[in-house]
Parts: sequence; C-alpha cells; structure tokens
Amino acid sequence: MMKENFNRWIQYFLQTDRCHGIPQVEYTPVDHVLKFESLQEDFTNFILTYGKLNLNIEDTILPRSNQTQNKIFTVNDLTEETVQQINKKYEKDFILFQYKMIH
Repeated sequence: MMKENFNRWIQYFLQTDRCHGIPQVEYTPVDHVLKFESLQEDFTNFILTYGKLNLNIEDTILPRSNQTQNKIFTVNDLTEETVQQINKKYEKDFILFQYKMIH
C-alpha cells in the first residue's frame, strides 16, 4: 500500500506542480552545473574557479548532516506509469545533463 501511495503522490506532483518540479532545463543556460552525486567535487571546483576569495581546498568542504540511514523507497518502487511520466516531463533534463532514463 505504501508503494501505491508513493507512486500516486509522485504522479499527482508531476501533473499539478508548477513551481518545485519545473524541469531544470528551464533554468539554463548556466555557466556551471553542480550534480548531487558529485556535489563536493563540483562545489570545490566551482569555488576555486569562480570564487573571488583566496581559499584552499580545505575551505570548500561542505558539512554533511542529517544523512538518511534507511531508505524507504528506491527507484525499484516506481511503477512503469510513474517512470514514463518522469521520463516524459524531464526528458530534456536527462539529455542536457547526461543522465540515463530508466525504463
């Protein structure tokens, strides 16, 4: 039942949200993209490249707090319908930011 509700919520969000779920391609062009999966490295490179401060690499370390230990849902919990809706809404994001769509 939880997976059903989870998928229903995602599908509702994809269809109704006009603010938080806007495809990221709507915010481009940008000069630099920071990806979550490589956030520390990307942030360090960003600061060292564009920062006007005289910083060392140690000064760019991001704090890590509130890390989730037990994931409740994973991509394997998404229904085919939910995956199709995500792929359709964010297709340009997948292409621009070089992510693979799941099927």
